[in-house]
Amino acid sequence: MDPRADLRPIALDPCDPRPLLLHPHSDRRLLILCSDATSDDQREEFREIVTSEIRRIDGTVKEFLDFAKPRESRLEKINLTEVVAAAVRQLEGQVDKGGVTISQRADSTLTVSADREKIHQVVLNLLLNAIDASANGDTIDVTTRATDDDRAELIVRDYGKGIDPSEAERVFEPFYTRKPSGSGLGLAIVKSIVESHNGWVSLQAAPGGGTEFRVILPLIKEN
Repeated sequence: MDPRADLRPIALDPCDPRPLLLHPHSDRRLLILCSDATSDDQREEFREIVTSEIRRIDGTVKEFLDFAKPRESRLEKINLTEVVAAAVRQLEGQVDKGGVTISQRADSTLTVSADREKIHQVVLNLLLNAIDASANGDTIDVTTRATDDDRAELIVRDYGKGIDPSEAERVFEPFYTRKPSGSGLGLAIVKSIVESHNGWVSLQAAPGGGTEFRVILPLIKEN
């Protein structure tokens, strides 16, 4: 029997860690890592699997906490394009692993009054959603620009399979997801953050296939 079968993801309720502690293979997982019979390559593979699971669970818990009790926003003047660029850099590893390219078209003068960390989270969630929707070799287009009515606009466009119009109305609902391991909170958090900044977010089927998310925020006009 392949020992890796004992390292399958565990379905975990973030409020109840007992499945992780009482899982029938928990002891065996530790034995595999510690056993002298386990090769170095297998041991490293198992470590990566365990680490990945811990990160997944930690991310799910964080999403629940962020949605259930968001902290008060700390507003400051921020450059939206710089925040987007930082989020793109943060995801370089996942982008490379997925064989995806991110193309950025940016207005470098977009200043908004916002909580930097929260807007960073908005961009991360939209990019992660686009990466999940993309196939190897796809491009994700990220655009920041000023609108004609003096607002800052962020557009994240993927070239994936797109979304059915009936589902488009539900993607911002808490706990709604089409992903087997998704929490269904990523886009709900995006909507909550954007609306708390007096903005709005929308999505639509993109011309030629894929999905396009648009975030609108009040723009500060610099003299």
